[in-house]
Amino acid sequence: LVIILIILLPAIYGRDSGSTVGQVAWAMGKGVLFLGAAILLGRYGNTPLLHAVARTRSRELFTLTIIGTCAAVALAGEVLELSLALGAFAAGLVLSESIYSHRIMSDIMPFKDLFLTIFFVSVGLMIDLGALADQWAFVLLGTILILTVKGGIVFLVTKIMKVPMRPALLATASLASTGEFSLVLVKKASGFRLFDPGVEQLLLACTAVTMGLVPSLMRGAGPVGRWLESKGVKSPFRPAPDMAPTIAVRKIADHAIICGYGPVGQSLNEAMRRCDIPTLVMELNADTVRELKKAGQPVLFADAAHPEALDLAGIERARFVAFTFPAVAITLAALPLVREKNPGILIFARAKFQTEVDQLRAHDVQVIHDERETSIAMIENAMGAYQRADLSHDAVLAIVDGK
Repeated sequence: LVIILIILLPAIYGRDSGSTVGQVAWAMGKGVLFLGAAILLGRYGNTPLLHAVARTRSRELFTLTIIGTCAAVALAGEVLELSLALGAFAAGLVLSESIYSHRIMSDIMPFKDLFLTIFFVSVGLMIDLGALADQWAFVLLGTILILTVKGGIVFLVTKIMKVPMRPALLATASLASTGEFSLVLVKKASGFRLFDPGVEQLLLACTAVTMGLVPSLMRGAGPVGRWLESKGVKSPFRPAPDMAPTIAVRKIADHAIICGYGPVGQSLNEAMRRCDIPTLVMELNADTVRELKKAGQPVLFADAAHPEALDLAGIERARFVAFTFPAVAITLAALPLVREKNPGILIFARAKFQTEVDQLRAHDVQVIHDERETSIAMIENAMGAYQRADLSHDAVLAIVDGK
């Protein structure tokens, strides 16, 4: 609804005060075509571009391409007189349709946090606290009305979708407030002088208050839901039956996360799959990701050192994670995040040098030392070539470990 209003406002209240039905229809059609073109561009045009960029393995070039795409699509929305906000929304659609959407999300998170901070600071600067002091009752009433009406609608939808009580309350708490797009709509409407400054201040204040209450509402929704279920208050609808496990990433559980799909990762993944152990691969090689997706292997084009990527991989539900690549710096960056999200998970990692082994073991990691394992294999194979059995396996280990 907000998107529709953003499209129609310039046509109805823009430069031409005598907007006709035809002009409104043209604006609506232009908006629909623009959003449809964004989806098609993301699905068929942008993916080959990102694939070509990803093959360079340049993280900086990949990030610059994302920023350039967002800027170009957003400016296109402004040029078409559909607003910069709608253009930015369309840019998100372009990127979301790509198979690289998980990687994109991980890369832009620092920018998201920065711009979100600036956005809300600007909202705070727009609110006149002095003017609202005389309207506190209306702010309170508006806040209650928004939370009640929107929260009630969300709760009703969750019941229609047969969601159990606790998840239904969590969804209601998270979606009961007005969103950031409402702030954009308020400012755009005020630019066309649809209401006086007092009403604008009231709407901004109600929006800000409802958004500020969301964290507290979500913290309380879980315990309240559990308490209601313990008292026998169940969903009025029977929950949807649990479907058989699929290979979808969001469904996987009790699985092994394999970070890196080089020779070591491939061998480990094949061994676990032969034992019917569910696996999920995290890989940054675009060609490899494409092949794994076609083969039905759960895979993410994402960096294991990003918390959002670990969440997508279901790290809280996983039993085992293996860092199969030799880049210890990336492994060390990911380990605190893994331990924070799943303290009891079993972690294996590769190390090339002894100093790296010590660093990894400080994080309670099972380390596969490349040089050590190579030395063991070399000695045992050399003894086999001479048909000598003088050294037991323990003796070989003692030699390698310098004992």
